[in-house]
Amino acid sequence: MAYVITDACVDIKDRACVFCCPVDCIYEGLRTLYIQPEECINCGLCLSVCPVDAIYDEADVPSSAAFPGIFHPLRLTAEIRRIRQCKQIICESRLVMGRLFFPV
Repeated sequence: MAYVITDACVDIKDRACVFCCPVDCIYEGLRTLYIQPEECINCGLCLSVCPVDAIYDEADVPSSAAFPGIFHPLRLTAEIRRIRQCKQIICESRLVMGRLFFPV
């Protein structure tokens, strides 16, 4: 199981976990950071550097550390996919425009 970031990170966003993650699976939301569970390799580095102890193994999340509404990792998976698709479309359109305006 992947690690998850709980509500203790809301409005904190220290980013120490982002810098230490070897696979870059930690993303920044509007009010918190979150871990993409499909990309997490369970190395535990983020767990060891979190200054507010907001990161837990998905199976070990205490009931007192509930996820705030939209920040639940299962709800974010679809949103992350949508954002990646948008980024890919933007990159592809820039590439096409670059070829049109700057032929090689």
